[in-house]
Amino acid sequence: MHFNERLANSSALRNPELVRKLMDFAGISQEEQYKSSLPEGLAVRTQFPEGAYVDELIKSHQKIAAKREIDQKGKRERLEFVAGKSEGGDGTGQPVKKKSRFHE
Repeated sequence: MHFNERLANSSALRNPELVRKLMDFAGISQEEQYKSSLPEGLAVRTQFPEGAYVDELIKSHQKIAAKREIDQKGKRERLEFVAGKSEGGDGTGQPVKKKSRFHE
């Protein structure tokens, strides 16, 4: 019997809690289990830059939202009002009363 086949068929090794115990015994952390023996430039990164984690992403989002709010406030203060035009007006902005087709 091949060793790998024997491991695959072992019911004792199907216990997921056993993996954690073996990792603790060997001194391997959850992150270290994905590390590679390849050089840093070739291997897949096991740690992300600080800005990629949830806390930093939330802080970044809050900064962007605050800046956007300040920019919007600046735009709101510069409202300009213009005189409205009505349909059928006489050019002064006052509407001209139209006669009904029922009354002449």
